[in-house]
Amino acid sequence: MGGDTVAVQSISQELVENALREIGLERLFVHEVSDHIMMALTGWKSNENPDGDHLAIQIKRPDEKGIGIISVQVLGVLHARRESTSPEHLCQLLMAISYLNYRLPVVKVGYDPRDGEVRFSVEAPLILGENIKECIQETVKVAIVAVDKYKSDLIRIRDGEESFDDFYKKQVSKQEDADQSQEVPESEQRRILAGLLRSLAELIESEAGGSEEAEKSEQTQNPSAEAETESD
Repeated sequence: MGGDTVAVQSISQELVENALREIGLERLFVHEVSDHIMMALTGWKSNENPDGDHLAIQIKRPDEKGIGIISVQVLGVLHARRESTSPEHLCQLLMAISYLNYRLPVVKVGYDPRDGEVRFSVEAPLILGENIKECIQETVKVAIVAVDKYKSDLIRIRDGEESFDDFYKKQVSKQEDADQSQEVPESEQRRILAGLLRSLAELIESEAGGSEEAEKSEQTQNPSAEAETESD
């Protein structure tokens, strides 16, 4: 535990660089903003996102309570300026953004009305004693996966190539398919239920047997009380 604490308290530039390189982010810049804040700039491209995007990562080192924060922001995923975007398309886009914020438990999507920027962000705690490198990696990967998954849909909605209704139906369908694929087969459900019922029956039987044994033991150890009860 002591070694983990030292590692967490000394989040170094090297640790952050290694964490990012291990998940395939080779081009990066990490620098110390202050004694408590570190910033990292990097980016990526993928089959789903061939144009790529830029990541801004801020790490606040754990405080005296042992809790820090990592904040990952994907900058300028797309722009939908009010003066150049159809009001109808912008409305559809904002509904899609609102739905993603409702649907996604960790990822947040923001819209800046000043310049029309759409930004994805993820925040997570860095807790004293935990694997900080793994936490950094997982937080960054969540942001990347979210952008790769939803960026093209949001661009199509902005450009009027897809409506919010189409986007919503597609997401609901995907979720239903995922839920069904995770369902336990009916035969397995029956087997699990039968096992639970057997365990419950055995528990009730053992408790009943234990009560009888305890009562017999008490009567054996205190015969005078039994005699008094009979005489009464």
